[in-house]
Amino acid sequence: MREWMTEVEAAEWLGVSPEQVRQGIQSGTIPALRLGDEVRLSRTATIAAMGVASAPTIISSPEAVTLHAPDEPKRDGLPAPAGFAWVERLKKAPAFDHKWPRTRTPDNPATSVTEAYPTAWSGVVDVLGQRVGVLVGQSVPRHDGRPRMTVFFDRYPETEFARTASGDGWASAVKVNGKSTLRVGDAVPPLYRLTRLVPYQVATGFSGPGRTKGLSLVIADADVDSAVHHAAARWLGKRGRSLEPAV
Repeated sequence: MREWMTEVEAAEWLGVSPEQVRQGIQSGTIPALRLGDEVRLSRTATIAAMGVASAPTIISSPEAVTLHAPDEPKRDGLPAPAGFAWVERLKKAPAFDHKWPRTRTPDNPATSVTEAYPTAWSGVVDVLGQRVGVLVGQSVPRHDGRPRMTVFFDRYPETEFARTASGDGWASAVKVNGKSTLRVGDAVPPLYRLTRLVPYQVATGFSGPGRTKGLSLVIADADVDSAVHHAAARWLGKRGRSLEPAV
């Protein structure tokens, strides 16, 4: 991956419009190198300026997008969503494995791949009156060198986090209806408005086909509770519930 990008390439990488990138450059939010009439942006400098490690919020509206934190205080992690309650808080659990389905191809006859989760927690939650067993596992690094953290509801993988590029947190796509990823410019649900929202490809450093261009929730390394709250938000979104913080 090349270090230096044009404005158009940076917009594609960040999942925003070229005009929004230009606004960020003009305001000084996004550092840029001017070479005559041309502008180049460094991936490294852009990530540092957006403060993935210090967690700014990306504020979205139909009119404009600013890539800086507002004056409002941020919450640490993600609050519990309305309709969710802890029954038994998380505690350390034995290591476990999970089989992920894989499409059979001529080059790969295997129909599943087993992932090991040597670090795990278990608990019980109530979601809309339904008692759900929770299992959270942190995997060993995959082929890309990054571990994953997966939240299972009754053994179903509800959501997955990837280790951030900075190595000090976890990032997971925000899907308000359980399917479509929240994009820059979309209305941010109240549950996520004061959280750390960063374009997934910026937060993780992953790019290319199959990588979402939408926003991700970024949480601290040890904030497993927020990972469960995020999974509950996915669960609620699939059922058409509005994503509001619990009172």
